[in-house]
This record gives sequence, C-alpha cells and structure tokens, in this order.
Amino acid sequence: MSLEISSELERIENSVIKGMYFEALDMIEALEKWENLDDISKMKINLVRIRIKMDLGKYQEALKISDALKRESQRTKDVIIENDTIILVAETLIFMGDFKEALDLIIEIESVLEKILEQNSREYKLRKAQLLRMKGICNRATGDQEATEENLNASLSLSKEIENELETAKTIDRIAMYIYHNNLKKATKLLKQSLDIRKSIGNKFYMAQTLNRLGIIYSNKGHIDESLAYYVNSYEISKDYENKDFSAITSMNIGNIYQQKGMLNSSLDYYFNAMKKAKEVDNKHMVAACLYNISSIYRTRGELDDALEYLKQSKFHFAELNFLNGLAATYQSMGIIYYSKGDYEKSTELFTKSFELREKEKSFTGAAGSLFYLIILSLDKGLLEKAKSYHEKLEQIKEKQDNKLINQKYNIAEALFLKTSSRTPKRAKAEELLRSVIEEEVIDHTITTIAYLNLCDLLLEELRIMGDQDVFNELRTLIDQLFEIAKKQYSFALMAETYWLKSQLALIDLDLNEAKSLLIQAQLIAEEKDLHRLALKISKEHDELISQMDKWNAILQKEASLSERLHLTNFDKVLVKIIRNEEFDIQDLEQERPVMLILLNKDGQTIFTQKFLELTKLDGALIGGFLAAINSFASEIFESTGHIERIKYQDYTLIINVQESILFTYVYKGNSFEALNKLNEFVESVKKSKMLWTSLMEAVKTPTTLDFSVKTTLERKAEQKFF
Repeated sequence: MSLEISSELERIENSVIKGMYFEALDMIEALEKWENLDDISKMKINLVRIRIKMDLGKYQEALKISDALKRESQRTKDVIIENDTIILVAETLIFMGDFKEALDLIIEIESVLEKILEQNSREYKLRKAQLLRMKGICNRATGDQEATEENLNASLSLSKEIENELETAKTIDRIAMYIYHNNLKKATKLLKQSLDIRKSIGNKFYMAQTLNRLGIIYSNKGHIDESLAYYVNSYEISKDYENKDFSAITSMNIGNIYQQKGMLNSSLDYYFNAMKKAKEVDNKHMVAACLYNISSIYRTRGELDDALEYLKQSKFHFAELNFLNGLAATYQSMGIIYYSKGDYEKSTELFTKSFELREKEKSFTGAAGSLFYLIILSLDKGLLEKAKSYHEKLEQIKEKQDNKLINQKYNIAEALFLKTSSRTPKRAKAEELLRSVIEEEVIDHTITTIAYLNLCDLLLEELRIMGDQDVFNELRTLIDQLFEIAKKQYSFALMAETYWLKSQLALIDLDLNEAKSLLIQAQLIAEEKDLHRLALKISKEHDELISQMDKWNAILQKEASLSERLHLTNFDKVLVKIIRNEEFDIQDLEQERPVMLILLNKDGQTIFTQKFLELTKLDGALIGGFLAAINSFASEIFESTGHIERIKYQDYTLIINVQESILFTYVYKGNSFEALNKLNEFVESVKKSKMLWTSLMEAVKTPTTLDFSVKTTLERKAEQKFF
C-alpha cells in the first residue's frame, strides 16, 4: 500500500471516528477510483465501509460486505483483516440482539489474536479491549453477571492504557448501564464523563447514544421531564444519521416517558413505531422489548388478556435469542397478571421461573423482585412455611448486596409476615418497618406504594378495633401523602385509586356529597387516561353508594360512632382490591338499559323529553317521580356548569349533566359507566350544533314548544347515542 493511499485511508478513518459517515462514504467512493489500489487497500476500505454501515444501522448490508471481505481475506491469507472482519461481524450481531452467536465468535477470535499479534502491542490491546467490551455485553445478556463486570472493567483498563478515547467512552457507557439499577448516582457521573469524551471527539452520533442512556437514568430517578429532554435531544441528533435501529430505541424510550406521564395512546404510538423500525433492520431484541412495553400499556389499562398475548410474543423472541434477563422479566410480568386474575398456582409457577433465571444469571435485584412476589403470594394463600423459605433466600441476597431497593423489599416482606400475627408487638414492628420504607427516598414508586397501602391496612384494622380519631387522622395523612407521590410520579392509576380511598374517608366523616364528588374525580381521571377497567370499578362503587343513600342518611341522623361508620364502608374491600390490583370482570355488571331522556331549565320546567320504553311501562306517576327527584337536587346542581350527579329512584338511576341553564338527565336501569359516556357524548353533539344549542337557549328563557325540526333532530340524536 502506497503512503498516499495509507494517508487517505487514515483521513477517512478519522472522519468515521468523528461521526462524519456520509462524508467518509463520499471519500471512499473517490478513493476507489484510484488506479493504483492493491488488494490490501481494497480490503481496508471495506473494513471502514462495514463500520460505517454498522453505525448507520444498516446491519444486513454490513454483514453482506463482511461475508465477501472474509472470503477475500482468506484468499489472500491476510489473517489480521480476516479477524478484524469477524470482530465487526460480532459487533453487528450484538446490535441485532443475537448475543449467543456473537459470543461464540468473540471466544473464537480471542484465541486467534493471541497467536497473530504481539500481546504488548497497541494493535493487540485495542482489539482485546473491543472484544472484552463486547464479551461483557453478551455476558450480561446471556446471564453471566460476574463475567459482565469482570470483562467490562478489563476493557476499560486496556482502553485507558492505550488512551483510545472512543473505546473508553463506549465501555464507560456500558458499565453505567450495567450498574444503574444499584447506583444511579455513579451511573450518571459515568455517562456525563462519557458525553464529555464524545463531545471532544466530535462524534454527534455517539453523543446521541449517551444522551439516550442519560434519559434512562433520569427516568429511573423519577425526573420525567429531564429524561424526556435527553431522549428528544438524542432523537433530534440521530435524525441526521438515518439510523432506523437507533431511532427505534429512542422512540421506545420516549414511549416509556409518555407511559409514565399517563399518556397511554401516545405511548402506544411510539412503541408500535419503534417495533416497525426494529423489524425493518431485523433487530429481534428490540422487537421483543417493544412487545414487552406494549403489554405494559394493556396491563395498566386493565386489559389483561391483551397484555398476556403481547408478553407471550415477547417471551418467544427473548427465548429465541437466549436473552435470560428479558425472559425473566416477561415471566415476572405474566406472574403479576395471573395474580391480578386470582390464578395463584399459575402466578407462582411464573414467579418461580423468573427467580430461577435471575438466580442463574446472578441478577440479585431481579431475583429479589421475584422472591418478593413469591412471598406475597404465599402469604395470601396462607402458606407460611413456603413464604418463610422464600424470605430466607431474600435475606441471603440482602446480606450479600448493599442495595436500597432490595432492603426496602426485604423490610416490606418482613412487615407482611409480622402483619399476619394477632400480637400487638409484632404488628407494631410491622408498622415500624413499613414506615422506614415510606420515609426513605422513592427508588421504585411501586414498592413505596405497596408499603403505604399495607401501612394503611394496619391502621385500618387498628381503627376498626379502637375507633380512635387520632388513628383516623393519621390514615388520612398517609393517603394524602400517597396522592402526592402519585402526582409526582405521574401515576394516574394511583391518583384515581387514591381518590377512591379518599371517598371512603369522606363516608366515615359522613360527608356524602364529598364522597360522591371524589368518586366522580377518580372516574374522570381513569377515563381521561384510558384506564377503562379501573373506571368501571370506580363507577360500580359509585352505583353501590347511591343505592345505599337512604342507609347513609339514616346514619347521619343517628350520629353513629366512628367504628360503626367504618364498618358500613367498603374501605377494607377497596384497599384489598387496590393492593392486589384485582381484575374486574365486565360480566359482573348489570347491562345498562335506556329508559328516558329529560331536559329541564332552572325552574324545573321540561324543555324536551324522550321515552325509550313503551308508554304502558312508563306511566305518568313514574315520570313525576323522576322530575321530583331531579328538582330535589336542582338548586345545588346548578351551582356549577358541567356538574355530574347520580340519583337513585326506585330501581332506576338518573344521571344529570348541567350545561349553562340546561339540565340534561338520562334515566336508565343497570350500570352507570356506559350511561355516563352516552349522556356526555349526547350533550357534546348537541352543543356542537349551533342550530340546536341556540333553539334550546331560547326555550330556556321563554318556555315554548320546540320547533318540530329541532325536536325531530334531538330525537334522532338521542336514538343514535343511547342505543
């Protein structure tokens, strides 16, 4: 190779190091037109081309060029170029998620390199550092956690020794992502160090990768907006490189943030977009990750069968790739779903599989999580000896690891054991342990929430026995604190559930209007965030409350004690449902059947009525009863526009929606969930029609018969919306 060609190749390689991939490709195209290129020059040009294709996410093209280059290097007996090609193939396979095949190649190359290169040479140490880094990545994916740490640290040591900044930054990134579950602070420091290195090199594409990883760190810290800013910055930089694979990664991570913010539809859009791009570049690992995340959306919505279907697809891909960490995660998520369904046997089987895999890969945090759920399951089933054996294993992990999250899980598990005792000292110790968790920094809001809910359960039992106002006040404070955590973490499901708990407190206070108002707020949050099953649960609770209003009004007159009032609420049942995240069966709901639509003004005068039952089944006395029930609430209802009220009258339910001077009332039998949606949709469709709304406003001012065309249009809309 001539000095001139060697100099040009070096210039091209420097452009690649700086992330100037398209410029480098243009330079390669120009160089290939030189007449004096020999075989070695051509092969070295293709080595650079493979690196560019790989960084741009064009993996199939990189593998195709690699295959041809490997054959050419074998023909020319250039062992170094042959092995450099195999190193690039191994890294490409890692990017595609094929860790097992990549690891086999790495092990094969290691032994060859020791024979063809001087082990003290810079050339050997650079390649060895690359192989150790890649080996560490594969070790982590295939379950050998000790080897992961050993190989990544050895890689970092070598790359620093030869002062290769690019390789150093790559390894620092990987170490940060390995340790962040246990040490967010150190991981953040490492990634910022890597970002500084990459900025000094000038490679924007690699900067985008580190920014993306910082987004993951800040997301785990609970700093949602900062995390999103890192992801968006990363995404915007990566656009210039047209890398579909990296675009898939950033899209998925942005989807994660939208999920945390409760924007479930937007999150799903990003997940499906990420999966589409991952499929285009044949990245099975990313496809599996997207399927896993999609399942979490459906689980959050309470659509458990759909969630299971996506998890099964994710499990298939992770198993095919032998990615044990992903496989263990899918087993655990499936276990949580079967727990919500009440299938304890299946749930135990899945948590056990998850634990065995995590124990095999020495993933202590993951193993602790699986044991934590196995303890909860065993205690729920009354299997104390089995729960104790899991607890002992959890204790062994805790003793070996200095990990706050594992300590919190252990303390909660210990408290759950003590909570099963009827002895006061043991229950007091359980309370102390749970308080220790909620007073610490929130590491995983799910675990902190479990601690809060179980502490509430302990206080609820104490309140039931003692009837002490101080205990009641403390219970209220805890639920208020839980609500603040839900707001901070953008956990809209928990916000809705906390409103649900607050409604039970309001009942104990005999503030019946506040109890109903809180249930309305809870349902609105659940519906707005597409948490349909949770909204249905809360709606059913609201229906039960209004059916018991006579009983509660009697209690109000009686001036019952705090213990008596508590006994009449569903507080304990609501708390258990939330703790277990029990599945809600739609079949349990009584079907909603339309009866009548009534529009009135402030004076109680009827503007419009439409009967959905035959006249013989809906007599004048019954209609008069409906009107009397409406008018009994009219004055307070009209205080705020948009107010929603439910009224029980005999076997019928009336939902009232106030809009300015009009009171829209829908009368029906059965559950209120669909009824409420139907009435809201009808009101919105009427307001959107300028002709209808103007006519109704005129009718409100001067009670007159509606025009035939207006009446006919309203009737037609009502038929469309309520049937």
